[in-house]
Amino acid sequence: MRGPTFTASDGSIQGDQFDSSSLVFDSASNAEQRKTVTITAACADDKNTGTGTTQVEVIKKATIAPIRLPDILFSRDSARVNNCGKRILLEQLRSYYERDSGGSVALVGHQSSDEKPTNLAEQRALNSAAVITAGSGVCLSVPASRVQVSSPGTDQMGVSFDSNFCQSSVPAGPEAEMRRVVVWFIPSGGQMPASVTNSQAASSLPVANLGCPK
Repeated sequence: MRGPTFTASDGSIQGDQFDSSSLVFDSASNAEQRKTVTITAACADDKNTGTGTTQVEVIKKATIAPIRLPDILFSRDSARVNNCGKRILLEQLRSYYERDSGGSVALVGHQSSDEKPTNLAEQRALNSAAVITAGSGVCLSVPASRVQVSSPGTDQMGVSFDSNFCQSSVPAGPEAEMRRVVVWFIPSGGQMPASVTNSQAASSLPVANLGCPK
């Protein structure tokens, strides 16, 4: 008698172990998804072949999506977080963090191509991080280790503009909507947005030196 062989209706078999890594689920859905896979075992000798089947259910857990907040907008050549930007950070972002202190924050700094300072996108993101981590004055005390800072500059990373109620807080003009910090709250267990690249924790950057921005 030869040893048993195994086949699966989906996925693959490695020796006598089922491997579900190649199963394809709906990438457009964040909800929990399930697939039923039939495993067939066959055993044969010189005269007969016997088979048996069983079913296993493979579960892809629901994806916890990041939450997009309105953009923080800036005047041309300025990295100062204005009062409307502070309202987003100190009120809206604060409400999410107080409900889920295990979550994290991502701040993505941008600038327009007509602005002169080369590090403006980074400074905007750092100043925004200081507002939520300084822990003094009106600033929040979110742990800097839970704040990710990214500054792709003029590359808007395919993220649409969302001014919400802050549109009138800065002068209008060409490329004004590119002068921004995109704000994300990532709930506990959530995934970092794909548009947040090359980020660093605020704790590893000179954010603490900024104090609580005025």
